[in-house]
Amino acid sequence: MDLGHFREAMTVLGSASLRSENAVVKSGRARIFRFNGQFDAAILLYESVLEEFPNDPFALCGRAAALRAKGLKTEALAAYGEAAQRCPFTAEPLIGKAAVLRDLDRLSEAAALYDQGAQQFPNERAFAVGRAIILQDQGRYHEALALLDQLIARFPFDIRIRTRRAAVLTRLGAYPEAMSAFDAILHEHPSESGALLGKVALHIKLQEFAQADHLLPRGNPRTRFDWRCLLLRAFVIHRQNGSNFAVRYLREHVSSCPFFAERCRVRDLLVSFQLGQHKKIEARRIVETNPDEVSNVVALHALADHRPGKARERLALIRERAGEPERGNGRVIGVS
Repeated sequence: MDLGHFREAMTVLGSASLRSENAVVKSGRARIFRFNGQFDAAILLYESVLEEFPNDPFALCGRAAALRAKGLKTEALAAYGEAAQRCPFTAEPLIGKAAVLRDLDRLSEAAALYDQGAQQFPNERAFAVGRAIILQDQGRYHEALALLDQLIARFPFDIRIRTRRAAVLTRLGAYPEAMSAFDAILHEHPSESGALLGKVALHIKLQEFAQADHLLPRGNPRTRFDWRCLLLRAFVIHRQNGSNFAVRYLREHVSSCPFFAERCRVRDLLVSFQLGQHKKIEARRIVETNPDEVSNVVALHALADHRPGKARERLALIRERAGEPERGNGRVIGVS
């Protein structure tokens, strides 16, 4: 599963299920369904496990993760809260809950939860990594880099920390250092998806489109990684073939994307390309048809000229929130 070989993993689990359809096998199958965007099937399997083992942390957190990936953020937040109550000695529910708070742009609450988790589980490095991600979200890149350097000193072989550090170097404009960092990770772990996405995004930033295109896999998207590759390929198409081709490419795929976060990014990019073409009516139509699947930054740009009333309404809703600005479109490229 970690290598992304889901068909092979399902075959192994199928063989295991012939011997015993236990909680481990069911949760494993559910995880594969979740990674392939089959969220309803995953949730049913997790709930089947929970009927027999109501405090199983893998099923509780897996169900919450499926809800989150489906875009049901309020339900996911509640599910992670339930998991934290039932499994108080497991770090995963707090990690997941903080991630959902970050999805909701409730960054101060997410940061507080990461701090709480670090105190409660001092050996769980994910809380410190999460804290660095919050700093990156807030544009505090030098602080994020300093924290990641401290973590690498303690955990020099942790791929996630090294990949995050390379992404922060990219944001700081330290492109040669970032490229070297991504290359070092991929030399050791060629299938590391985060490093591959980061390297492709960096090639695009450097306008090295042929190199980026060469690294991107072909075929129809299935997993979340595939959909992130599709987003990056849209940038390549846009620069190599023009906006019309990029818009057509995104339109062909957006409705079939099961992953809420990636579907939102596809719509953001689609609206941005159309605004760049001065096709403001088409851009507004996407925003008005899918108001919850377009970021506030992109929506306000699309509505500002000819729907000022709706733009003001959306801005008022933003101001009613916790007072933290949305992260905007920086989320489209790179490690997220």
